Amino acid sequence: MKVQGTLVSVSNTVKTANSENASQYRTCVVRLADGNNYVAKIWEKSFQYGVELGSEYTVEGQRDGDNIWLTVLNGPSANIATVANLGALFGIAENTLAEEPLF
Repeated sequence: MKVQGTLVSVSNTVKTANSENASQYRTCVVRLADGNNYVAKIWEKSFQYGVELGSEYTVEGQRDGDNIWLTVLNGPSANIATVANLGALFGIAENTLAEEPLF
């Protein structure tokens, strides 16, 4: 799922993901269309392209059980996953995607 969100804040602390490639990221806060602020992450490489607080960015959500993990995307290499790419992981067929937003 992808939506637009307003970047509210970004941490000064760079963290390292517990994954094979040990990617670096920063935690941040984004405001989504429902008016609420949510914790998200921005990959360090995306952050280095430059971000501006108060600006809108694409926010990608990944479902993990009852949680949705949000990632702020920025930069020329920011690929946005679509139902065609990852729908099967969520049990969603591309032609049955509901039109109602998650937020």
